[in-house]
Amino acid sequence: MLSSVMQDYDKIPVLIVDDDHLDVMAIERALQQVALKNPISRVSNGVEALAYLRKKVSTLKKLNAIILLDINMPQMNGHEFLEEVGKDPDLHNLIIFIITTSDDPRDKLAIFDDQVAGYILKTSSIGGYENIANQLQKYIRTVGLLGD
Repeated sequence: MLSSVMQDYDKIPVLIVDDDHLDVMAIERALQQVALKNPISRVSNGVEALAYLRKKVSTLKKLNAIILLDINMPQMNGHEFLEEVGKDPDLHNLIIFIITTSDDPRDKLAIFDDQVAGYILKTSSIGGYENIANQLQKYIRTVGLLGD
């Protein structure tokens, strides 16, 4: 039973929403190093993320996805994305982690009303990206152990 639950969580897609190509590459590399088996996609801003997610939800009855969301992006930043997700009942099952270089307390406070699973600081060091991957892996394992 437990292994089938974990296999189901391995199928939940991970969407990285970040405009910095080097950060995305580092995050993807860190996720591979912790052997995360979830399918990974990427987009570079909130507008692209909403289009991607709404296309997916139109083909599925229920959309489960893990979002790694940067705050500072062009066109639609992370705060604006969270606001749009909050208005869309089809996207309420998203598991959203903020990944950002912003250690600004105002950014942290702004997300408390949103459905955010975590706030992770990314740094230019390898350890910062490994921290993102480890936090995500721990979250998936914990939720997987709890089941539905």
